[in-house]
Amino acid sequence: MLDPMTTLARWITEAEEAGSPSPRTLTFSTVDASGAPQARTVLSTRVGAEGVRFHSSSPTAKTRDLRHDPRSACVFFWPETGRQAVLHGTAREAAVEESVAAYGTRPRQLRLVAWAYDDVLREAGGGQADQEVVSADVAAPADLVAARVAVHAQRQEPLPMPPSWTTVDFSATRVDLWEGVGPELAARKTRFDRAADGTWTATEILP
Repeated sequence: MLDPMTTLARWITEAEEAGSPSPRTLTFSTVDASGAPQARTVLSTRVGAEGVRFHSSSPTAKTRDLRHDPRSACVFFWPETGRQAVLHGTAREAAVEESVAAYGTRPRQLRLVAWAYDDVLREAGGGQADQEVVSADVAAPADLVAARVAVHAQRQEPLPMPPSWTTVDFSATRVDLWEGVGPELAARKTRFDRAADGTWTATEILP
């Protein structure tokens, strides 16, 4: 079956082989409660037929947006290979069990940062880090986060997942694959739309 997500996973591998310093990095866009678009860069940990996965603390702007409106978009760009991929679909937070399993696979430094963020969120929420209490972006000076990381780095026991750490799964309904992105090449853009039964149809369109 034609599957642009499988092609996307291959493109990431080929970008890495071509020397891309961060081939799994993407721009993730959401819509806030006022209808304004919001975008930030995140690092994917899984890309394939099942979708795109990354991790975050919660609540943050992205998780608040998704609870209000799950519609979202992803953009990958690899200048080393002259390719980009633009995905439209929906995203949701995964089950806690999936986050727990994923947390144990992350590098120790990232697990320490997750605990530092949890500290800051709880302090901002008066001891709680939930959607109702923390309803706006939280001020977090870099020195404060670094100090919290240093505190948790002294812990000898295995680090469990902090309560605010979460996993986000994005599922695409439309994928635009661009090739030949560059100043001297005419780009080729193929659009893939997913039907209700999960099958994809492809159409070459004007870039």
